[in-house]
Amino acid sequence: MKYPIFYEYSKVPAFLSKFAPIKIYAISFGWWVWCRGPANTRIKNHEQIHYLQQRELGFVLQWVLYLAFWLVLFVYYRDGAKAYRCNAFEREAYDNDIDPHYLDDRKPFAWIRHILDPSREP
Repeated sequence: MKYPIFYEYSKVPAFLSKFAPIKIYAISFGWWVWCRGPANTRIKNHEQIHYLQQRELGFVLQWVLYLAFWLVLFVYYRDGAKAYRCNAFEREAYDNDIDPHYLDDRKPFAWIRHILDPSREP
């Protein structure tokens, strides 16, 4: 896969962590991924899943939906970190980032099936 482009040892995740409910290690936005340290295979798979999600929805719409899911889950759980982990986009990525074949076998819009059961812990 040509994209996303990984930038290791970036200060972007540390800066964004100041505003987030979690300590961000890596973040994908468009064609780029910024990592605090080295990007191992699992991190790369996780962020490539996010890249595909963003590409499917047009990069801006994916982030709008991501924020909407997070806000709904935050109101439901009253916990920002739990709202993050239960977000459909994160659940798809966390559920499949250790599978070396997932990126090859992934069907478009696979994150949708994770919306149906938001109470299931990731």
